[in-house]
Amino acid sequence: MMFCDRCDRGYHTFCVGLSTPPNGNWICSSFCSDYNVTATDDSTCNE
Repeated sequence: MMFCDRCDRGYHTFCVGLSTPPNGNWICSSFCSDYNVTATDDSTCNE
């Protein structure tokens, strides 16, 4: 499980196409990168 460093949403590593969590900061592309959001919200995997 990994968390976006901007909105703090949680993601399963495989749900975002990664085999291991990245080193350093990570910004979710499904929410923050598209909308520049800073609010905290829950997220679920659709798989």
